[in-house]
Formats: sequence, C-alpha cells, structure tokens
Amino acid sequence: MQEEKIKHSNEEINKLNEKILEANLFTPDHVYIDMTLLKDYNLGIIFTDILLNKKDYSLFEKFQSHLLKVIFDYQKRKFETIEPFFEEFGYNDEVISELLKRTDLHDSYFLMAPSTNFLKQLAISTIVNRNHSAPAHKYTKKYVAEKQYVLEPVSITYYFNIYPLQVSNRILESVGKEIGESFGVDVEFVNKNCFEFDDIDWKKWVHKIQCYYLDSIGSFTGSPLMLKKMPEGETVGKHIFARKRWPKESRNISDEEFETQLQITMVHLHWFSEFEWIMNKQIELEKSKDIVDDSDKVKESNHE
Repeated sequence: MQEEKIKHSNEEINKLNEKILEANLFTPDHVYIDMTLLKDYNLGIIFTDILLNKKDYSLFEKFQSHLLKVIFDYQKRKFETIEPFFEEFGYNDEVISELLKRTDLHDSYFLMAPSTNFLKQLAISTIVNRNHSAPAHKYTKKYVAEKQYVLEPVSITYYFNIYPLQVSNRILESVGKEIGESFGVDVEFVNKNCFEFDDIDWKKWVHKIQCYYLDSIGSFTGSPLMLKKMPEGETVGKHIFARKRWPKESRNISDEEFETQLQITMVHLHWFSEFEWIMNKQIELEKSKDIVDDSDKVKESNHE
C-alpha cells in the first residue's frame, strides 16, 4: 500500500468517533476468514502435481527434504510469491497459475494443502468470544407461547473464503460440519476474490462482518467496495487482522522500506478499524510429520 495524504473534515472525524464509541466492548458474531490462512494452497498444488500427476514418490521425498530446509524462510516471506524457493523442482508462480486451471484437481489441491496452526488461533478467539457473550444484548428473545419467551444466545458465524479453489460441496460439507461441531459455530463458504466484492455482496453478507482475517490486505483495502465503505465509517470499530505480505510486484523494496510500509498501513487503517498484523508464528505450518501423514493419506486413496 502506498502512502497517501488523507484529509478529513471535522464532520467526518466526528462521525468516525461516534462509531468508535458505539462499537466499544463488542464481541464479533460474524467473522470472515481467508482459507489460505489455514491451508497452504501452493504446497497443496505442488504435492498433488508430484504425487497424482507425475506419480513420482521419490521426487516427493526429495521435495519434502528440500521443504524442511527452506520452510523457515518460505513461511516468513514478505511477498506473495513462491519464488525462488522451489525453482530447482520446476515450480514458480507461472507454473502454479497453470496448474490452477486444472479445476478437476481442485479437491486434491485442497485436501493435500498442509494446514497451518491458525486454526488454533481461531479456537482461542472463539472461546474468548463465547465467554464474553453473556450480556443481555448478546441474546435474542424467542417467542414460545402467549406471554412466554426464552433468551437464546446469538450464534457465531464463520465465513470461509476458499478462493481461488473450486472445492466440491461434498468436501465443504464435511469441513463445515467438522469445524461447526468442534467450535460450536455456524459455517458458511464463499468463493470470490475479496478485491471483487461488490454492493450485492455487501448487502447480502459483507455488511454483517465484524472481524476480518485476511491473507492479503491490499486486495481488501484496495477494492472498489472498501475504498467506498471505509471512508464512510462502515468498518470503524470492526477488527481487521492481516498477514504481513505485499504483492509480488513490490519485492524489490528494501527491508527498511518494507517495515516503513507496515507502519504506514497500520496508521492508515487505524483511522477506519481496529487493525493488527497477524504474526508469522500464528500461521506457521503444522509439524512436518503432519504434512507427510496427510500426503500419505492421499497416496493411499490414490492406490485404492
């Protein structure tokens, strides 16, 4: 995100402050999450290509050994690119884009994608949310009989954006059921680049979101919808968490410039939301053993 000079009138500032006061002490009931924070699609695509397309298990073992050597730098990379980590195996951004066109393999890409520990972060947030949901305004009054009502807690809904994969309903239903039962939440799936969210999406569900977990802050804040809604104060008091990662086109900037842009972005977004960066340690891949185990399951199913 580039530094911008933002001018606010007194009236605009007053409106923003009013929304901040109104939003105090809330707990989110509608939470947006980019699935790419929970699963590494890039690795899922590479694993699938090696194991299901090439059927080269010795190559997969070599790739696994290489991954363990570069995993630290790969996970803390600052830009939206897999280069140069896997180029010796023939994988770069262009190859990943080509493989993404194989929509018949999207289920495998999703299942093969290793999980991060971000699900643990969501679990903690859900527990905290539930523990702070006791105030009366967090309940709805449900009619039972004449002059008889019961209080029901407001449910928490997770909206997972699975973009850019086209995952089958069978798998999504299974994933949604598992997360819903484990976390005690309602689960919905969306599949759209957040840069392309429009007024229809806003009216239908985006306006409900009170907490965002974003894989790409630029795609979200730079979208035409948010460029309109954020200055109007529609996101004030809402929580936005984003990964510390810039577009590939910015990768020639220095480490100092990178840190400067992080600070500029934080200051800028604090005008319009409760913004924080997601720490790299919160979205690390699970233990390498788990990655191997998941891959073995897919190999086994492929042999059946």
